[in-house]
Amino acid sequence: METLYVLLNHNLTPEQVESAKEELGVSRVEYAPDEIRQVWGNIPPDLNMWEVNEYLTPVVMWVEKALTYNDKLLIQGESTSTFIIVDRIKNGLALKNIRCFSSTTKRVVEEKVLPDGNIQKTSTFRHVRYRAYY
Repeated sequence: METLYVLLNHNLTPEQVESAKEELGVSRVEYAPDEIRQVWGNIPPDLNMWEVNEYLTPVVMWVEKALTYNDKLLIQGESTSTFIIVDRIKNGLALKNIRCFSSTTKRVVEEKVLPDGNIQKTSTFRHVRYRAYY
């Protein structure tokens, strides 16, 4: 049973879950535990690359333990942190045949001129597809 593990700062929409099952061939979706999501969503901006690598140790440990052969990882977030995890999977877990993906979206922007002359922008994001990192 292939699983899509999710490492994001938000939950998937029902449309994204259905798309994952159809497009990626997974049978279930599993979110990172709350403590991992907490680390992932709060990466200190003042850390250098080596410090970020160390900070992400719990995330790396979760990935290495949770994901098994042919599983998928939906991963998006702070760019250097995403790179660290994707690179680690590509080079360190190659024998497990794990693939990493991002979710692509189409943004629809609406602008409304308010009575006071200010402009209010509303962006709506619609899932389009999943894109492999490699």
